[in-house]
Amino acid sequence: MKSYELTYLISPELSAEELKSLQEKINSLIQKEGGLLTEVNLPKKKDLAYQIKKNKEAYLINLNFHFSPEKLKNLEKKLKAELK
Repeated sequence: MKSYELTYLISPELSAEELKSLQEKINSLIQKEGGLLTEVNLPKKKDLAYQIKKNKEAYLINLNFHFSPEKLKNLEKKLKAELK
């Protein structure tokens, strides 16, 4: 297994409960695919260098995990499908 880092931005318009639910969904998706979370940082509200969809800030979430390289493409597909 190799070490990976996933950093993603979440809209500031989500409530605290929705933010936590989304974060848990992503964490569980990694674990269901056989990943092992090593570090999960709490969401931090950050000012963006430029606007994204008219938002000047967003929640930044960073997590580290161990994962099998062969399964990485499958995980990427599932994350994209789940977060649409």
